[in-house]
Amino acid sequence: RADSSNSISAAPQSIFAGSRSKSTAFPDWPKDSADQRMYYCRLKGMVPVIGIDASETFDRKALERLWRHVVARYAAFDVVWVITGRPDGRTPDRLRLVRALGGLTRRLDPYHHPVMAQLSGSEIDAIKEPWLDGVLHAGTDWKELEQLRAFGKPVINVGACVEDLTEGGPPAADMPAKLDGLRRRAWNIAMRGGYPVYQTVGLDPKRPATFNSAGAGQVGILGRMFRRIDWSVMVPTDQLLLKGQALVRARLGSEYMAYLSVGQTVSLDVSAIRGEGLWVQWFDPRLGRVTHSLRTSPRKVLTVNAPDAANDWVLHVFEARPARVR
Repeated sequence: RADSSNSISAAPQSIFAGSRSKSTAFPDWPKDSADQRMYYCRLKGMVPVIGIDASETFDRKALERLWRHVVARYAAFDVVWVITGRPDGRTPDRLRLVRALGGLTRRLDPYHHPVMAQLSGSEIDAIKEPWLDGVLHAGTDWKELEQLRAFGKPVINVGACVEDLTEGGPPAADMPAKLDGLRRRAWNIAMRGGYPVYQTVGLDPKRPATFNSAGAGQVGILGRMFRRIDWSVMVPTDQLLLKGQALVRARLGSEYMAYLSVGQTVSLDVSAIRGEGLWVQWFDPRLGRVTHSLRTSPRKVLTVNAPDAANDWVLHVFEARPARVR
């Protein structure tokens, strides 16, 4: 689990005195609040994510001086460093600043904690930087996600799976549609090779129900499903889809998974499985359970129909071995 609430930015509390162009770090930067969050994360077994926004128009030397202080203060903890901020035209040399902060982090952190940066498709060259351990991808540009993933470093998506838990938030009548969209986005990210991050707005310790929300449950179903399988060695392989529309991940010759945004007939090339047979299962991503399971003989092409045409479904196919029956 990760807590990403320690992001350092200009709002709502400015970290610099007066104008952003000044070079003096704001002396009243809320260290006590950050320290309390670090302590809370340690108690709960959470890994804090500490980020700095490289798209703000601060004086570069002041920003680097602030980051030196943050890294020196918290590097002894289990942390993940993140350099955030997307290019928006206000900071033409943002990529240069990202590289400078990334290299600085790697040099200053004696424990070599993971360093990530938020990059866009136009900044693809930065993925080759030796200090970069993973990429932060924002939003729902799936082509950009796939482009970033092609370089073999983890791509973590933020901003696509956000649930509003504020009091007086979305009307109850709108919640099913919002949860449906959140779940679909999470599966889209995971099936394309990224890591979805569930985020909330309005998490309130005084309202315990916010810690067990419906959105968290939907993303939790995805997480539990992926822990059951050899997910880390399954790669996006949409070319195995011969009929229908789906996102496919596979470990060739062993295990296949296809996510259907709407129920339909699909055909998969499973010719690489040469064992005694296949187990074919339909998994309901809304309820988190297998609804249909059957064993069939080996074949080159598997054609199956989804349980219904109204919902999204997950097709799970794996080699028939006694230890793999689930």
